[in-house]
Amino acid sequence: MTFLSLYYARFSKLRIDTYAGL
Repeated sequence: MTFLSLYYARFSKLRIDTYAGL
């Protein structure tokens, strides 16, 4: 579950960075 949580957090961060860049 930790791995899934880490992956989700990474994906969420990527989305945040994308929105910030937009």
